[in-house]
Amino acid sequence: MTVPRGTQPRVRLAAPTDILATIPFLVGYHPSESIVVLGMTENRVTVTARDDLPPAGTEPHEAQVHNLIAMVLRQGCRRAMLVGYGGEERVSPVMDALLAGFERAGATVVEALRADETRYWSYVCTNTRCCPPQGTPYDTSSSEVAAAWTLAGRVARRDRSEYEAQIRPATGLTRDAMHRATAAAHERLIELVAEAEDEEQAEAALLNAGNLAIAEALDRQLRGKSPTDEQAAWLSVLLQSIAIRDIAWSRD
Repeated sequence: MTVPRGTQPRVRLAAPTDILATIPFLVGYHPSESIVVLGMTENRVTVTARDDLPPAGTEPHEAQVHNLIAMVLRQGCRRAMLVGYGGEERVSPVMDALLAGFERAGATVVEALRADETRYWSYVCTNTRCCPPQGTPYDTSSSEVAAAWTLAGRVARRDRSEYEAQIRPATGLTRDAMHRATAAAHERLIELVAEAEDEEQAEAALLNAGNLAIAEALDRQLRGKSPTDEQAAWLSVLLQSIAIRDIAWSRD
């Protein structure tokens, strides 16, 4: 799974704890039994890729390793950071394959970590004073990096199931309410365009409505509020316009 870059605060990933604190906000949730690859252009993280770890007792699939590396290289990234979440017997085979693959591609792996519960291990650092064999305890809940992401309006869900629940199709009364809101939004759009004297004025009115709807949605997100059915329906109808879609993609 690749994750596009959206609203990102300017944070410095100076230590393993900083990397571990920022990944949940890039992925959208706190990963487990996962391998995460951060691709970097110069000193900026520009692409994030996540995949499941292979089942216990199996070797990493060559295609999986190839795809993770290719996702990063296609974006022009020549540096990467890797994090595996889980036990050593499942993480290390994948990590070894990724390290070898990036080396063959001439890309630099800045850091490679394995995180398991409250400890992490580095595959890059060999200094036992800062990276002891028993692992290094860590806690991202009080991290300044995590605080910066939160202030930027980004949310890290507890796990994958909670993250996926956000896009699960609505049912029952909730679905009926959204159908009504969407029908009303279509009527609102027809009225907006009908009021314009010509095509140029209609386009201007549409772009203005799109800008306002996007700004309102971002403002509610920053305040930790979900959109109402009417707001969500109106924005979804407006986003059928490629021009408004481009505006939404450009906002950060």
